[in-house]
Amino acid sequence: MKNLKAMLLLLLVSLCCFNINAQNDCVAYNNVFNPGELITYEGAYNWGPIWVKAGYATFSTKMSTIDSLQLLHIIGEGKTFKTYDWFFDVHDIYESYIDTSIMLPYQFLRNVDEDGYLINNKYTFHHEAQKAYVHYRKTNNKIKQQNEYIEIGNCTQDVLSAVFYVRNIDYDELEFNDEVPFKIMIDAKVYNVKIVYKGIEVKKVRRNNKFRCHKIQFDLIPGTIFAEEQTMTIWATADDNKVPVMVESPLRIGKAKFYMKNYEGLQYPMEALVD
Repeated sequence: MKNLKAMLLLLLVSLCCFNINAQNDCVAYNNVFNPGELITYEGAYNWGPIWVKAGYATFSTKMSTIDSLQLLHIIGEGKTFKTYDWFFDVHDIYESYIDTSIMLPYQFLRNVDEDGYLINNKYTFHHEAQKAYVHYRKTNNKIKQQNEYIEIGNCTQDVLSAVFYVRNIDYDELEFNDEVPFKIMIDAKVYNVKIVYKGIEVKKVRRNNKFRCHKIQFDLIPGTIFAEEQTMTIWATADDNKVPVMVESPLRIGKAKFYMKNYEGLQYPMEALVD
């Protein structure tokens, strides 16, 4: 049951923060995605030789208005398959509202129900002051933190805005084994982590689908999912879309992998698909 929870949380968080900032400077424009994009992933975990499909996640984009600002609204939703609902039902929703003029998050919400274990977060970012306002951070409806400013660094992303931020990175500027630092805010704390670029690789994703991909390794943060510092590997399309198509990662027990099942509304043709 804990592996189901970990797998769904990993699917949302890892796909969101796989290779976040491939330069030290902020990316101030978007030329990769449009509102109306919808990508679906399936996830599985294994004990020994047995792989078990256990859940799915969707990532969608649209335009929304908050505080009179027109913002890109990203929604990431993860859910266990109904087969597992009777003994461990996971339903996680992450939302990020991005100011596309600077490609930084304006507001972030997290609403998680993991078989009755509830997590609710709401933050508003003030990047010029390098602060974030924590409206609330609750666990099982109990306030852990509220109505408080915290310090953040320059160009700090939330876990959902990050994946869309980095899809505007020019990977052609990176060389094999280049290390790239970045900052990400998780549970009202800012972490400094890094990715390592591993070049181009053709990756089989499911059935006979193969994609020409950028291969990236990401050092994971030890915590409730990972017993110690471990490395996750991500493959993202080596075309103008830069969509993550496969993730492989260790868990406390066994390991997990996630693959893209469907996509629609991409701004560019899927040229990374190999015949």
